[in-house]
Amino acid sequence: MKPKFKSSVYFLNQWVSGLYTFGKTDAQGNSQELGKLRSEEVEGRVVPIEGEKRTDD
Repeated sequence: MKPKFKSSVYFLNQWVSGLYTFGKTDAQGNSQELGKLRSEEVEGRVVPIEGEKRTDD
């Protein structure tokens, strides 16, 4: 059983492999990867949004 979520976007920092993966998740919990970037391509460009709250706690 998947938890109830609204649709969202995600950025996953895969620091061991030096990659950032990004994509979107729909309201049914299905995710779609949209792309990957090497860590050096995103340095300083992917940052937390002030006031942003996690939904997986």
